[in-house]
Amino acid sequence: MSTPGLTPAQQQEEELFQRRRTLFEQIHRIRTRINEINKQMAPLNIEVQVAHIKLQADRARVQYFTTKIPELTQELMEGNFESEYAIALSAYENYKRNKPDDNEGIRREYTSLLKLNAKLKAQIKEILAPRQAEAAQAMENVTKYKSIHDSAYDRLQDLELEKYDLEQELQALVAEDTALNQPPPPPPLGRGRRPRRSTHNKGKKRRHSTHKRKKRLMQN
Repeated sequence: MSTPGLTPAQQQEEELFQRRRTLFEQIHRIRTRINEINKQMAPLNIEVQVAHIKLQADRARVQYFTTKIPELTQELMEGNFESEYAIALSAYENYKRNKPDDNEGIRREYTSLLKLNAKLKAQIKEILAPRQAEAAQAMENVTKYKSIHDSAYDRLQDLELEKYDLEQELQALVAEDTALNQPPPPPPLGRGRRPRRSTHNKGKKRRHSTHKRKKRLMQN
């Protein structure tokens, strides 16, 4: 919009001033927002890194217990517990074989065998319980830290994309502002006439030579 009372040159200068002021405000706003984004990204980066470290550690624990608990269970079943149960089972089989008519005694031996089996299973469960609890806690931690990591990472990605777009916009605005603040180029040189060689001395010399020839003719 033109301002009444201004010459075209003054109007152009006014428009240039307004554009520079607009550019200054836009550049200031974008730089302020980029600074805010950098401040928000710093703790998010730390949060992502910490969550990643904890996630990897708990995943390793889950993997360890996934292998270790079955191995330990097998070791317990094949160790002293198996031997104790095998002895009791052998005694029960011998009692049945030696006293097949003693139903009460056979029932008693069988009940003792069942109790021993339950006792051995309870002991194995008790031994495995702390490791199973650690495995369960590690699984919970994997779920928790994965959620923390993914949430922080998504927010970080959003901020990085916003920052990239702002930096592209800022680069264009700064380039325009730099161009507007450049001094105007000097006017082009005019095309004048090609200078001609002066003939003043040459004419004077020609007249002087003619005078000398005339003087010699008169003397002869």
